[in-house]
Amino acid sequence: MATGTGTATIDFGSTPVAEKSFTVSDAFIGSSNYVEAFVQVDSTADNDVAAHRHAAASWKLICEAVSGGFNLDITCLMDLCWGTFKIRYVYA
Repeated sequence: MATGTGTATIDFGSTPVAEKSFTVSDAFIGSSNYVEAFVQVDSTADNDVAAHRHAAASWKLICEAVSGGFNLDITCLMDLCWGTFKIRYVYA
């Protein structure tokens, strides 16, 4: 089973939402891998470091490994979210 790390950009869109699901592609991830994702505290096209810190403190991230990547379900516990964020993930 492969192990490693990666980054992905996720886009909630322009309409604020409390929940969103994403599919992240990574050819090295199989359905039997364990995957964990984290908000990458970094600025992107429309969010700054403060927005990423807020997201890191207030998002619930659930990863489900599938062949060729993982499904990422995000629940915004303290606020609504919109815009683009970077995440970092690890798998084993």
